[in-house]
Amino acid sequence: MDALLFLGSGVSFKSKLPDTKSITDAIFNKKWHRHTDQAFYSGPNSTPLFDKIDITKNLQKFLSIIKEYSDSYFMKRDRSETTYEDLYYICQQIYENETNEVDNPAVQLFVDQISEKSQHLLTSKDPINRKITISSLASDSLTFT
Repeated sequence: MDALLFLGSGVSFKSKLPDTKSITDAIFNKKWHRHTDQAFYSGPNSTPLFDKIDITKNLQKFLSIIKEYSDSYFMKRDRSETTYEDLYYICQQIYENETNEVDNPAVQLFVDQISEKSQHLLTSKDPINRKITISSLASDSLTFT
């Protein structure tokens, strides 16, 4: 028989792993870059040429727009600020709505509002890169978070 051990989130404190707030703060306050392997890494890009086409700053701005909405929602419910986990879930809902994976009319108004506030992020500086859409911002934000 195999044993499975479930541990609560408190284990991370004693092991000095970052907590939810620290991870969320890092998403917004640290310098990040997208590597050619499509993963995101903290710190400056080792290839400055790619800085001009890196989408990470736009993802941070996109996530900030979402966080503004969700922080307002959580404050009304006496809950703390939005976490990276909340951001991931919201981006997944946006992505699924925009790709028609999930048909949820309750999400559409929210997506429309986020889309309107994110229009300035839809311009690509990369002539080779695909067109930036709300769907692609949400998808890339899922990878980033």
